[in-house]
Amino acid sequence: MSIFKQILLKSPKWLVSWALLFIDFISMYFILSLSAFDEIVIFYSSKYIFILFISSLIIVTFWKFNLYSGDASVSRYSEIEKIFIISFMIVVFGFFLLGAGISLGPIKASSIVRFIVPMLVLCITNRLLIRAVQKKLLKSGFGQHKVIIIGSGKNAY
Repeated sequence: MSIFKQILLKSPKWLVSWALLFIDFISMYFILSLSAFDEIVIFYSSKYIFILFISSLIIVTFWKFNLYSGDASVSRYSEIEKIFIISFMIVVFGFFLLGAGISLGPIKASSIVRFIVPMLVLCITNRLLIRAVQKKLLKSGFGQHKVIIIGSGKNAY
């Protein structure tokens, strides 16, 4: 057996979880650094502090919604649904704060939408790609566990 196949057989689920987290962070950094958030960056002392703050809030929210599960049997559609729900909650919460007259500094409704839409697309694309690779590896036999069940009901062991 080649070394690559041995590594794939022994790769734990946490490796996939960390890959999802890392890719989410990179995509949020990409969106925040390339989009038109100059007015927000001037408000904060550093661009990197702002990016780290926003990314960590969204990553903690994703973690609370169990979007970093490394299990290959996770439904892709339930993950997409959860990402849509989280994005909708962020937009509604931001619009509510802005509508209530609470100052968010230079953050406007248009900047919330300019962040959420690309984040939504990138997070869903990343998850679909990683889950597709996981399913393909399972179909080819990587990561499967062979189990023999002896008996049935209470007598099974």
